[in-house]
Amino acid sequence: MARWLTLEAAAQAVSVRVQQLEECLTDKAPEARFQAHGLLFDRKRWQAGKEFLQLLEQLASSSVSAATSQTLQLSSEKGRSYRWHETPIRLQIVWLPLNSDAKERQVLIAASSYNDFPISNLVGESELGELPAALAQLLGELKADLPLRKIRYQRQQSKAKSTNSARASARSTPPSVETKQQISSETTQISLF
Repeated sequence: MARWLTLEAAAQAVSVRVQQLEECLTDKAPEARFQAHGLLFDRKRWQAGKEFLQLLEQLASSSVSAATSQTLQLSSEKGRSYRWHETPIRLQIVWLPLNSDAKERQVLIAASSYNDFPISNLVGESELGELPAALAQLLGELKADLPLRKIRYQRQQSKAKSTNSARASARSTPPSVETKQQISSETTQISLF
């Protein structure tokens, strides 16, 4: 089984200065920076004050059993790659409605690959920081389009209500005596009783 390393032991194992690895910890997303050095970073272990780094080579060689390697082989045969630059990544950002007691909107961020379960985090809107220009533009377009979307929704609801009420009234209205007489005079069905 792969063993966890301290910052100093990891620096020695990958032949870099400890200061370089310490700089990775100041980043908002240190996982990618450690991965560039060939290290796996575990945020929960780091926050708990435990050894928090593993060598990616050591992790791959020690934890992959024969069954796992067969699974990896099958998944690569099906066209699935689990390399960062070859894997399709789905990122979802959901702004939750503002609660009356909250100062800012909560935002649910989720990331996943293929149809696997997502990794998610709930943060305050201010923690997102400034969004990239393409996303900000897209959200601006949505914000401007919201009044039209509301009108379209209301029209759909009124059509659905009128259709449902017409169906309900057609079902609930009993046939009149005249209608019954018209039907009986037009039909040639023989009555047994």
